[in-house]
Amino acid sequence: MLSGISAEAKVVGYYDLNIKVNRDNPMVMLFLEIYPGLQTPFFAEAKGVIAEQPVSKF
Repeated sequence: MLSGISAEAKVVGYYDLNIKVNRDNPMVMLFLEIYPGLQTPFFAEAKGVIAEQPVSKF
């Protein structure tokens, strides 16, 4: 059973945790501003591994 709603988010901060996965893919912390439709926007954090190529987008 799934729960929650789909929402848009904006990356407002990025921090490289200095951990590499599968050679050069960085583990990062993203600071996000979440826009859940008609509800009040809120801030969140997420950690994950991203491909090395799109790092400049963050």
